Amino acid sequence: MKNIQLFLDDTNLFRRENFSRRNTPMEQVSCYSDGIMNTVHPSGYVFSQPDSLFRLFYSGTQPGSRQLHYLTAISSDGVHFRPDEKAAARAGVKNPAVPHQFIPDFSPRTDIHSMIEDPEARPDARYKMLVCQNDPNRLAVINTVHISPDLIHWTELPTVRWHQRGSEPVGSSLYDPGNRRFLIFTRPDWGDRRIAMIQTRDWETFSAPRMVMAPDALDKSMAEHYGMYAFNCGQIMLGLLMVYEPADQSLQYKFKGGPIRCELVYSLDGSFWRRTLRTPFVGEENAMFWPASSRVEDGNFYLYGTASEVEHGNFFPDRLCSSLKIYRTRVHRFLSLAVNPGADYGKLALRQCVLHNGSIHWNLNGKNATCAIYEITRNSRKTLRSHEECIPFTGDSIDWEPQWKEHTSYEDLKNRLLVFELQMESGDVWSLSGDFTLLGTTEAFRYEAFQTLPTRSGF
Repeated sequence: MKNIQLFLDDTNLFRRENFSRRNTPMEQVSCYSDGIMNTVHPSGYVFSQPDSLFRLFYSGTQPGSRQLHYLTAISSDGVHFRPDEKAAARAGVKNPAVPHQFIPDFSPRTDIHSMIEDPEARPDARYKMLVCQNDPNRLAVINTVHISPDLIHWTELPTVRWHQRGSEPVGSSLYDPGNRRFLIFTRPDWGDRRIAMIQTRDWETFSAPRMVMAPDALDKSMAEHYGMYAFNCGQIMLGLLMVYEPADQSLQYKFKGGPIRCELVYSLDGSFWRRTLRTPFVGEENAMFWPASSRVEDGNFYLYGTASEVEHGNFFPDRLCSSLKIYRTRVHRFLSLAVNPGADYGKLALRQCVLHNGSIHWNLNGKNATCAIYEITRNSRKTLRSHEECIPFTGDSIDWEPQWKEHTSYEDLKNRLLVFELQMESGDVWSLSGDFTLLGTTEAFRYEAFQTLPTRSGF
């Protein structure tokens, strides 16, 4: 199975010489403005359709109004969208606020938490929409699930509640294919600005919320974890943690003013999350940015979310001041190891691994990159491919496959205890991919002695 090793920390490294970590800026490639409605966060759920179109879903309010409407736009390339003027007629929405409304209005202050495609579902429930219905009389939120076969016709599951305590629409949901389960990232309770996770396998029974992320001593003063958008990346999960920096320090609540910044976080299993550089990762030019969905196409990663010109607390502005922004980066290019300025070279080596099939591929943009491969056991070290023999690579590639002058095949490397080492004069490296299994120290000893591979997951 293909393994994608991102360099988010040094756990799986033997060597990191003259390399430092840095965020990789995402490029804004498009901005969709409704023209009539403000885009209400969280919004920006994108799905590819059988007719080769991309469909974008979002919530909107007219300036000065508190009534949310649920709208859709279409695109042929997933980047440039236009309102779907036939949506209301096709979905049978009576008295729509605008022609591109795709479902009838809910009660006031009801919004969408997330939308997700369910690969395990029967055809009539292929898509799930998690909804948060506000009940002001009971100071409660009712969290319901709606299903659809086609993203057009929606049906509420009347007895299903995905969050028993109830929480606002600030979060995300994803499918965990390795465990055939769905993870919902939300708040533990209404107004509790920390990150909790809920699990389900059948969309009928749900686990209790479990805390997975909370502010700590290294966060900025008064910072709160407002929500998190999580997505799969190879064998791990990445998240964009929305960190709120309140401007108001009154003795009542943290609400008025202050930006929301997105930081990159990651998890091996969805339950335990770790921070990276604790600096804004994407959308920092906005007063607030709320990521909602993403997709990968042709070696590119696209991110969709709501951007606002105004800071937190003004949920129903009297002017158009929000939009849906689309950002792009090359696949797996989130956090890099960059050769330190002034260094003659950077050198990076992974821990021991076993190569099962095929070749290895580096995701890098560098000068004079070479790769060496060593066989390292408890009592010996052999150079199987040297830096001197490697044909240097200069350029930008998401899948550079090293080539050596005297070796044209990887066949002799299969099922051996290997260490891959990269060296380059300048540039960035993001990941290494291939059909290999990384091993810890004792796991390598066991493989050498018994040819056994670790069976545990989530590590």
